[in-house]
Amino acid sequence: MSGGTVITLAFDGLVAVLLVTTIVYAVILNRRLAQLRQTRSEMEAVIARLAEATDAARNGLAALREHAQEADQGLQRSIDKARGLADELSYLLERAVAAADRLESGISAARHAAPGASAAAPANAAGTDAAGTDAPGRQRPAPRATPRLSPEQAKLQKALLNVR
Repeated sequence: MSGGTVITLAFDGLVAVLLVTTIVYAVILNRRLAQLRQTRSEMEAVIARLAEATDAARNGLAALREHAQEADQGLQRSIDKARGLADELSYLLERAVAAADRLESGISAARHAAPGASAAAPANAAGTDAAGTDAPGRQRPAPRATPRLSPEQAKLQKALLNVR
């Protein structure tokens, strides 16, 4: 055997070993590609379900925004109505306080004016003076019939008389 044939034989052996290694790697790669193809269809199904879920979530968010906006508008209308009612109640309260003040000052003025009235002037609606006698030139009117009051009205009248 010559030196050239040994080298050629060694190179041929090396190429054979490399070819066997390449074939083994090709078989392994082929199996992995087959697995990848199989899982690819599963991945596509997962991606499709994910896309559907994303669309459903997007639609749900849009509906939620719409409902929130409607609720906000309804709440704003209620707030505006409540503010209007509060303003109206405030106005009515101011008017009631002013009327109560006028009544109180009128009652107070009438109380202060009653003791200082002259004896000749009638002091009440019956036409009598402060002493209870008929004022000159006035006839005593016929007494009015007092209407029958309910118990609630009687309590109210008694409370109003006690306020004076």
